[in-house]
Amino acid sequence: MESAKDWQLEQQDDLKSSSPKGLSIRPWLRLLQRHALLIAGITGLSTLGAWFWATRDPLVYQGGFQILVEPLTKEDRATDPTTIAGGARDSSQSVGLDYATQLRILQGYDLLKEIVEKVKTRYPTFGFGRLRYGLVVERVSGKTKLDQTKIIQVSYQDTNPEVADFVIQTTSEKFLEYSLNQRKTRIGEAVKFIDEQIPDLRKRVDTIQAELQKLQQKYQLTDPRTRGEELFTQARAATSQQQDVQRELRELRTTYASLQKKLQLTPQEAIAATNLTQDTTYQTLFTQIKQIESQIAVESTRFLPTSPQIQDLESKRNQLVSLLNQQKQKVVGSQTQSDGVQQPESNLRQGLTARLLDTADQIQILEVRNQVLAQTRANLELQAQEFPAIARQYSDLQVELERATQILNQLLSQRETLRVQAAQNQFPWELVSPPLIPRDGEGNAIPNDIDPKKKLFVGFGGGLLLGLAAALAIERYRNKFYTAEDIKDLTKLPILGEIPFRPDLRNLATSNVLKEPVDSSNYNSYVNKEFVQSFDLLHAKLKFLYPERPLRSLLVCSAEARDGKSTVALYLAQAAAAAGQRVLLVDANLQLPYLHELLNLPNDRGLTDILSNRLAPKDPIQRSPLPAGQSPQVDNLFVLTSGKVSPTSSRLLESTYMQSCVKELQSTFDLVIYDSSDISSHPDANLLSAHVDGAILVVSLMKSHRSVVVDVVDQINSYKFPLWGIVVNKMASSRTPIRDNDPNLPEETSLEIASEEPLVEDRIGEKPEFKS
Repeated sequence: MESAKDWQLEQQDDLKSSSPKGLSIRPWLRLLQRHALLIAGITGLSTLGAWFWATRDPLVYQGGFQILVEPLTKEDRATDPTTIAGGARDSSQSVGLDYATQLRILQGYDLLKEIVEKVKTRYPTFGFGRLRYGLVVERVSGKTKLDQTKIIQVSYQDTNPEVADFVIQTTSEKFLEYSLNQRKTRIGEAVKFIDEQIPDLRKRVDTIQAELQKLQQKYQLTDPRTRGEELFTQARAATSQQQDVQRELRELRTTYASLQKKLQLTPQEAIAATNLTQDTTYQTLFTQIKQIESQIAVESTRFLPTSPQIQDLESKRNQLVSLLNQQKQKVVGSQTQSDGVQQPESNLRQGLTARLLDTADQIQILEVRNQVLAQTRANLELQAQEFPAIARQYSDLQVELERATQILNQLLSQRETLRVQAAQNQFPWELVSPPLIPRDGEGNAIPNDIDPKKKLFVGFGGGLLLGLAAALAIERYRNKFYTAEDIKDLTKLPILGEIPFRPDLRNLATSNVLKEPVDSSNYNSYVNKEFVQSFDLLHAKLKFLYPERPLRSLLVCSAEARDGKSTVALYLAQAAAAAGQRVLLVDANLQLPYLHELLNLPNDRGLTDILSNRLAPKDPIQRSPLPAGQSPQVDNLFVLTSGKVSPTSSRLLESTYMQSCVKELQSTFDLVIYDSSDISSHPDANLLSAHVDGAILVVSLMKSHRSVVVDVVDQINSYKFPLWGIVVNKMASSRTPIRDNDPNLPEETSLEIASEEPLVEDRIGEKPEFKS
């Protein structure tokens, strides 16, 4: 059963998805049709009032003028004070006039107050509200943005032509004075701004000039580009000179090493040797010592070393050596550490010694020159590396000085030009058309043409909207359905059947027909043919709606009580029985059971007894009470009443035994129809929906509340409720049109009784035979 139910839900979703979506005008058309007289009446009255208003309008006189508020050409804009105050900016790039703001200013309180005060001097009764009502200030423009002009049009209308003429004259004067005052104000503000900027600019120029002077003095700058080239040239020259000195220094060091190797003298010893060689006393003493040493050598051949002669010579020699050392110390000082007799150098040796000393001197000179050149080159290279930044700083200062000087000169020139402009009284705005009102050849003012069409159109449109609003208010207040289309458009659910309204059922329902049996000749007189056929069509539609899955159980429910669901359930059961099906009608309304009263059946035992006492479902079932031969559906129609109910009877519908009973009843009968309680007040229908193949919702025209039906449909859509569609009750037929004020329409408290078939004598047939 679950798979069958899922299939039914899928088919139900297909039906909903196939329903038309989007905005529909059909409800509005039906609304207009229902309330056509009301809407037409309100619209007619409103239009008549507008016509009466239009015919009573006084004569109105209108005048005006046009003002050009911006220069037309670039040349005119270039001479405009605002452009002059803008400096060097191109006039083509200047921002245009903000017309929206300008129009608000022209219609502002301050400016209009001046106009009113002047007009009052001639017309004391003239007021501010009169001016604001009649004055129109707008920009002259075309249909596109390209058609926008620089002209403002001003118009004023009044019932007095003289007042209108004086007002537009005064308005044009005040607007022109406003433009002049605005220009003078802007010029004054511009001059004040320039005066505030000039001292700062002059101070800025002086500061930049001082910085340029410091750079020139510090780096000896006249032209940064030539100075940079000079530094690089000097650095390269110093590098070349240093290379030459280093080459000479290497040569001299080689020569010095060679001479020192030959002489075996240090520079100090060479200097000492040269000095001794050049000293005559040292040379004399040295010669005397050589002579005594020669004598000692000669006498040694003759005498022993200890002999007096030899000893005397040795003594003389020692004395001379002592004198020689003293002289040597006197001449060379501490330049030599050797004592004793030092032989004077030869001429060749003297030459080599002199060359050694000269080479040492040259090496010292070149080393000093090399150090000086290295320091000079380093300084030049450092200056050359730093100079681009210095040159850039110098160039930036020059550019900044040029710009500041240029701005200063421009401001000084502009200040003089603005002072000249401020002294002029020429209006910046120009009148394109003078202020006047139309006059005829005799000079009389011509009034505006009276055209009532606009007011008539406003009256017609306003009346139509008011009529629609009234119709909508009535619809909302009544909160009822009028046609099946209303139900379909609001719920988006298919209409499965339309049950016509029968006013004669009210009298039949209240008659005591059970006490007087009805014969077969009177039966058809009670049953309206169209009424019966509607249930035959409903049964056929339900049967063939889903031919793949035969309908075995059906739930009949309604949004509210007394919508006629019991009537629909009863006659639908009779139609199914007439079609040859074994039909069981179950009163599942465990809150307010009604079928036993409608059919005058005992309610001692019923559905609640089956569920609470677990009785066999066949025990409480009763055969249709209609006598045999009165209706062809008697033999196939059976009824299961509700039984005794209590406030907690609804819980029995949730029991597992209820599911077993449903299966057993479906196996015994071809169709089981459940008459349930209303959904808005009780949960019985929701509980039963889990056990049936499908469900239909009965909605009664002119009785069911729209808001309640919408809430119920939303509730159904939120659950797995197998709702197939809606059955519309009390449809107007061709012979019994239903109206809102129909006197035959039953009251809501007796609506369901009034739509039932006449009751018959209680006859309980035999119990149905259940299939094994």
